[in-house]
Amino acid sequence: VKADAERFAREKYDALTRRAERTAVGMPVGVTFSTLLSEFEKHHLPGLATRTQESYRDTLKPVRLYFVDGLGDPALEDIRDAHIRHYLTWRRTHGPKGNELEKPLHGRTLERDRAILHKMFALADRLEYREGNPVTRVDRPKYDQRQAVILTAEQFEKLLTAAEPDPMLWLWLLTLNESGIRSESVVLRLRWENIDLADGFIHVTSDDEYRSKTGDQRWVPLTPRLRAAMREHFAVYRFADYDGKQSPWVFHHTQTLRRGVAGEPFVELRTKAYKAARSVGIKCGQKAGGWVPHDLRHRRATTWIAEGKSPALVQEAMGHKTFQTTERYIHLAKEHLRALVDEPAEPARDAVNR
Repeated sequence: VKADAERFAREKYDALTRRAERTAVGMPVGVTFSTLLSEFEKHHLPGLATRTQESYRDTLKPVRLYFVDGLGDPALEDIRDAHIRHYLTWRRTHGPKGNELEKPLHGRTLERDRAILHKMFALADRLEYREGNPVTRVDRPKYDQRQAVILTAEQFEKLLTAAEPDPMLWLWLLTLNESGIRSESVVLRLRWENIDLADGFIHVTSDDEYRSKTGDQRWVPLTPRLRAAMREHFAVYRFADYDGKQSPWVFHHTQTLRRGVAGEPFVELRTKAYKAARSVGIKCGQKAGGWVPHDLRHRRATTWIAEGKSPALVQEAMGHKTFQTTERYIHLAKEHLRALVDEPAEPARDAVNR
């Protein structure tokens, strides 16, 4: 008990000393957690893709509930790594509204919460609201990573065949497989001008209206198969008339039905993709440990690596921020490991005699 009291007194003294030093040089003191939340939502979220922003806001709900409502909106310089650990422990068994969960959250969700807190306190450090980032001293939650379901060439062709009655779905699946671009956050937001049929590239862009996940711009090459398919698609839909208007979107509704207006872009095509996949015996759904459309992005990267393409070029085309992300696909593309057990070729007889 005495040791705990001494440690508390020492930490309190250090905190007061740091606050006095910050005050002496005119740095912000006593900035609250809720202020950081507002700054984060104002400055960081607008630079993210729409779906990523939604995901972040879902995470910020329990964060606000815990730190602002639960802890009384503490000053940023008073938050230590122990607070972050306590939050993650609490979050494991509590939902976004503070409700107690029937089963603990998946480690993937906890890792996302930690990652967002890390970004928030990194922002606080840059704005000099506090010194250092307490999240760096908190280990990432451990969990088994989901393994992408890499369809065989035969399975993919069966999937395409099942999707043929729906030209938009068929081209969407082919685009995912041939380009590796993200399934819904990017591909479904492609405009006609993003497709350069003359030079054979897809131009992934970010602007005020739409931002890709990483907020970058890049060029992804069209395979001959995808280039030919895009030409046919352009011929049918580029100048199609929808109530006197032409759609600016490559993937759009061709009829006005309950789920969409003719000419408007699709919100999602997963439901149709799952129906087509199940019709040819492909197990679907992330919770069921089955295939999901995003796995076609993994399939593209894995295939490129297995074919011996430059990992640096794969990184650029996939839009990976770090090479470590690309390295994951090197491990998935395991064919190169066969060289360890392949029997060495026997030297030619005349070479031996020589």
